[in-house]
Amino acid sequence: MGRVRCSKHGSSPFDVTCSHAGEQIDNGEFPTGHQFTLIQRLFVCNECVKLLDFEKYRRLHEEGAPDPSDPSWDAYFEAWTAADEALKDNRYFCSKCIDQLERKRKSQ
Repeated sequence: MGRVRCSKHGSSPFDVTCSHAGEQIDNGEFPTGHQFTLIQRLFVCNECVKLLDFEKYRRLHEEGAPDPSDPSWDAYFEAWTAADEALKDNRYFCSKCIDQLERKRKSQ
């Protein structure tokens, strides 16, 4: 899993978003829409889920990632790469910062 340099948390794991979910995070809001966990968490707004046919990745999200030594790993990784590339204007955010936004939303 990759890492980003966060001004609050230092070297941290990252999540990937569509540009719309990224705008919500920029505005201090936890992103609405859909969350898929493939190799990393992907936050995708409702519009992009429909536009990019992201529902096809729901099965992968629900089944979870196979062990990298499993023969199905290569196909899973290719599907994740396709999902990431489908988000043409994708953004990367510190996972810890997104977790803080989620906790803030749940406490309100």
